Amino acid sequence: MSFVVAGIGKALAIRLADQGLNVVLVAKPDDLLDATHTELLTTYPKLQFRKVEPGSDTSVLAALQTVSADYDFAFSQGRREFE
Repeated sequence: MSFVVAGIGKALAIRLADQGLNVVLVAKPDDLLDATHTELLTTYPKLQFRKVEPGSDTSVLAALQTVSADYDFAFSQGRREFE
């Protein structure tokens, strides 16, 4: 997931948590990411929420693989081109 600190991304993170899924939050490090992470941990104490804060020298995929190495999940990367 990306852009999880507000708007549609945050709503999606909440919806996944409502379904009982652990969530990896991907966003630039800031107070909003920390606040969203804390909110989710408090609201869903039985689930896991991990933050990925990709830096300029780290790809998002590499960061996801590192933070979720012990998760059993499928990763799908889709692309859609617009004319």
